[in-house]
Amino acid sequence: TVIARRNCDYVVAALCHQVRGHKAVALAEHRRARAVSEAGGNGVIVAGENYGQGSSREHAALVPLYLGIRAVVAKSFARIHQANLINNGILPLTFQNEADYDRIAQGDTVESGSDTFVLHNDTKDEDYIVLMPLTARQQGCILYGGLLNYTRESAKAE
Repeated sequence: TVIARRNCDYVVAALCHQVRGHKAVALAEHRRARAVSEAGGNGVIVAGENYGQGSSREHAALVPLYLGIRAVVAKSFARIHQANLINNGILPLTFQNEADYDRIAQGDTVESGSDTFVLHNDTKDEDYIVLMPLTARQQGCILYGGLLNYTRESAKAE
């Protein structure tokens, strides 16, 4: 389920009670994410350009993890924030066609195929091609649920 179509800073800040003016929106997104997570679902954030700019602190990626966010689909990512998402096992995907961003709404149900990089919008019955520009190491971090698990499994293999 698409939790938010914005920068997740609002959700993070609402948890830290640091947002003025946007607190009601952020708290609504937080409640939506918790409801999806408690119902056994996985949330997705759909974001614009340079997602995570100014959010390089690790907690900016920990809060979405806590809220059950499993992927962020964005037009582009801030480099450090993208690395922090990967280190926490959250899949960063980018739109091949940036105009697809405008076609996904908050509350839409989306899914991805296991062998393809097509994001399917169940609500609108549309497909969007997304890219996963990750190194083999980064893919391992995602597959094992984050950097700590990946490091532990890599040490066992040696």
